[in-house]
Amino acid sequence: MGFVDESMLPLCMNTSTIRFKVLDDNKLRIRYFMYYLKSQHFKDQLFKQITGSAQLNYGPSHLKKMIMPLISLSKQDEIIACMDKVQSVIEMRRQELVKLDDLIKARFVEMFGDPIMNPKGWEVVTIGDIVTEVKYGTSRPAVEGG
Repeated sequence: MGFVDESMLPLCMNTSTIRFKVLDDNKLRIRYFMYYLKSQHFKDQLFKQITGSAQLNYGPSHLKKMIMPLISLSKQDEIIACMDKVQSVIEMRRQELVKLDDLIKARFVEMFGDPIMNPKGWEVVTIGDIVTEVKYGTSRPAVEGG
């Protein structure tokens, strides 16, 4: 999902891209609409409209059948402000996770050295040599008749 303004034109888009333009700025804020498109209420309706099995398909004709709450502009503005703050926190957390992942990798190399170069001279074995069983998944096999 993204926003495009005239400074980004001309623009090449995939034929599956759906473009929205607010018809009346006195009724709907585009950012409120954007957050609504991410809501469970919208997704529940979407799943009922989707066609196709190998590749899911939906388009403008499906979207036009959906309903959404149209609340006052002041309430839309409140929701936008709240959701923008939440989105900001989510983005900060994503950045923190990237940094923590980098920290884990750095600590691993500090403790064990580069696993390819093996500067610490660790013994190298195959996983099959050191574990009793290697299987797919974590669940127990299904029991017949049960």
